[in-house]
Amino acid sequence: MLSKKERAEEDALVEEELQAMGPKGLLGMFSTKGAKKKPKLFLELSKAQQRVQGKNSLVLRQLDGDTMSDKLSTYKKTIRFHILAAHDEAITMVKELRGLRQDVNARDEKGRSALHFACRMGSEAAIATLIKEEGSVDEPDLEMRWTPLHYAVMGKHKYAAKLLLKYAPSPYVTVNRRDKIGTTPLMIAAAEGHASIVRFLLDSSADINDRDTYLISQGMTALHYAALTDQVKSVEVLLEYKAKVEIRTKASGETALELAERLGSHLVSVALFECK
Repeated sequence: MLSKKERAEEDALVEEELQAMGPKGLLGMFSTKGAKKKPKLFLELSKAQQRVQGKNSLVLRQLDGDTMSDKLSTYKKTIRFHILAAHDEAITMVKELRGLRQDVNARDEKGRSALHFACRMGSEAAIATLIKEEGSVDEPDLEMRWTPLHYAVMGKHKYAAKLLLKYAPSPYVTVNRRDKIGTTPLMIAAAEGHASIVRFLLDSSADINDRDTYLISQGMTALHYAALTDQVKSVEVLLEYKAKVEIRTKASGETALELAERLGSHLVSVALFECK
């Protein structure tokens, strides 16, 4: 059990490092856009609020420690490790791991590991270190069930994605993992217009005609996602790799072309029409 002085020193260190991340802080970088009132980060809560919230957190309840204060101390060490991963501090991370002061797969209250943060920020040395130290390549977070590959794709980090698939136990499984609503990394890349990543994922055996399960029956493919967000470069790559243009969504029964025409996506409509 830590002494009061040790806890105070650790609290000060974590707060200083979070402050260095800017006004949003590391834990706020995936916050929901457009929220009227941004909820407080866990470490911004009072000690009493942390203890109350911690009792209802599956991740915190599973941490080592006899009391909630001990568990919170362990949690803060995890957050500090996540910050190191996001900042690509690979040497310090190795010292922490080899000294048995940190679990490589320790997660925050949203189920995110250091590898999630490293992939989101494109911290290549940290990613390589975490994988070498047996970090879980396929472990999803608890909120959206995003894997490290989902995070790498959202951050536009192709090399991070390459590292994950190079060392994944089963690259085919990793590249086709679904999130909470059935979205694959390919669908995200297509929707965001990351054409080079779309190409890389397809070259890595991503299922080009896989469907999501949004609202149980949406059934959109990567081509639908590209049409939905007016990403003509993504559409062109998907068509080059022979995406099936005749697939209809299960919810509205639209092809990607019909969806693009309804939304007024002119360039996407032209590309899809010309390939027919």
